[in-house]
Amino acid sequence: MFNLFRNEWRKLWAKKSSWILLLIAAVISGLTAWGAKALNTSFTVGTNGAATGGSTGAIKAADAFSSIFSSGAAFVVIFAIVMTAIIITEEFAKNTIKILLTRPYSRHAILFSKLLASFAYLVVSLLTIYVVAALFTGAFFGFGGLDKVVGHGMNSWLYGLADVGVNVLSSMFYLSMVFVLAAGMRSQGLAITFSILMQLVLGIFSGLLDVLMTTKKWYWIKWNPFNLMAYNPLSSSQATGAAALNVWGWLIGLVIYIAIFYLIADYIFNRRDVSLS
Repeated sequence: MFNLFRNEWRKLWAKKSSWILLLIAAVISGLTAWGAKALNTSFTVGTNGAATGGSTGAIKAADAFSSIFSSGAAFVVIFAIVMTAIIITEEFAKNTIKILLTRPYSRHAILFSKLLASFAYLVVSLLTIYVVAALFTGAFFGFGGLDKVVGHGMNSWLYGLADVGVNVLSSMFYLSMVFVLAAGMRSQGLAITFSILMQLVLGIFSGLLDVLMTTKKWYWIKWNPFNLMAYNPLSSSQATGAAALNVWGWLIGLVIYIAIFYLIADYIFNRRDVSLS
């Protein structure tokens, strides 16, 4: 299994697109920092709960760090979806799946190694943007403000790492759904297009379910996967009462849904006719 993962990891980073997409996300973070400094913007970020208004440099630095990271992380998620779709569909598009199957590896192991590779790419990319955001924040606003407590008793450094963890879990839900789509497709273009459209459609669908939950009082809807994906345990602006989620419910629910979608993808991948590739 380790050899399979190492092979997938090397193939993923051998693609120029892996580096280019990560560079684009870093550039976007830099542009966010530059634009904020140029416009002297007072950041108002709903995710960290820090006070705003531009009264102190520390507040500006803390909010700037969160905004700079969020802007880059949003694109990292999209790019991770793209790379995940590519590493699955290319095996059939290039007929390399037949070569893989001649080796002593099962289809289960092959697909799981791709899951680990896409997961690792997501984590490494988010940590890279975390470092980039910290550097740009220090360059434009100073590093001193990052030591201030911004929420949940954490300073910006720790809060940013917690934000990375939240992004990883929420994004893994997206990636598990991409696995389902890509496992049955041969065209990389279609797989990428449908995967990105899926992210947009799910956001709209999640909003509609929230409206239905509050108007009809169907609070069991809060356990739908789209609501879990949108939930942020770091945010202070969450639903209350019967519609509220807690951290453990969110975590367990996401893991269950990720496992379900991955098993569906594994079923499709294992029953796909290789002779048609």
